[in-house]
Amino acid sequence: MIYYLKVAVIGVEVRMPESFSALAEDFLFEFRHFLTDAPPEKNQIFLNIQPSSVLPESLAQKRFALFKTSYCRAFGWSRRVCQYPQGSLVTLARQQEELRGDIFGGHQAELAEILRLLVLSLTGEALDRAGFHRIHALAWSVQDKIFLFSAPSGGGKSTLAWVFLRQVPHGLILADETCLVSPGGEILALPLSLSLKKAPEEETSFVAQRAHGIRYKVGISAERICWSGKVRVLAVGLKPGAEFCFTKMSWMDQLRFLLRVTLGLGNAQMREFMLREDLVWELPKIALSRLKTALRLLRASETRSLRLSDQPSKNVSFILNALADSQKSERFSLRPRQRKVF
Repeated sequence: MIYYLKVAVIGVEVRMPESFSALAEDFLFEFRHFLTDAPPEKNQIFLNIQPSSVLPESLAQKRFALFKTSYCRAFGWSRRVCQYPQGSLVTLARQQEELRGDIFGGHQAELAEILRLLVLSLTGEALDRAGFHRIHALAWSVQDKIFLFSAPSGGGKSTLAWVFLRQVPHGLILADETCLVSPGGEILALPLSLSLKKAPEEETSFVAQRAHGIRYKVGISAERICWSGKVRVLAVGLKPGAEFCFTKMSWMDQLRFLLRVTLGLGNAQMREFMLREDLVWELPKIALSRLKTALRLLRASETRSLRLSDQPSKNVSFILNALADSQKSERFSLRPRQRKVF
């Protein structure tokens, strides 16, 4: 089976055996909005999935533990060998502008997570080089106004997105976990399925086994996707509490957002690129480009600090009301605001 993906300007080709039907079902559910009939022409990433029985003897003897399920441990200079907990193995090698990867394994639940992470990681690396950067954030659009909420993993972004889609019929979503920012400063959609810890009520979900437990995946229909736009309000998540809080963003939260985007803090697929030894000469350029992207977002949008309560439905209502009442904030500055003396 051969599948082609187009993520922004990056093309991906994935091959897998006919017998891996469960893997194919998971893959198609996750990336169905990026499927295309045409093979990639440039910026190509090739991933070939094979059973463990065809693992080369040279690799079977060297069991390098260089790559874990959710983050990177170490890298090689020209070829990466990645071993996973249940015995799956990945080899990655770059040939000029092409990146080729072979995935060996028999446990389809683990292969599904490996494939998802590899597609996100490798396309992210290629997008970084092309000037398209990832933002670990939830983004939705109401009446052509985009709200961007940056928070670490486990901060309630997916749950908030699911409640928003159910509670706001005219609302559109760009992503619940990771968005793209174009060189021109536009937010681009990266609509994967919503990954929830609890089974959603009255919703058809795809149950997936992940390294961190069972996840209930809910698909996003094409008519509920906003594919691009400018950010109106940018919010940084505070530690969740009992009461909802939506205030002007402090300079410390602005600095935290800059570090999170520049260094990929809080998101494994963004951070791992910054750990690459074989790309050491590219890292300053990528980090500077990410920093400029984060500064551009802060300058062009209203900035807020957001603390979610323990009631997701009320959070959505509070956010929508706060956005309706919000006005243009002061120009972004990292300096603490000085009090006026009369």
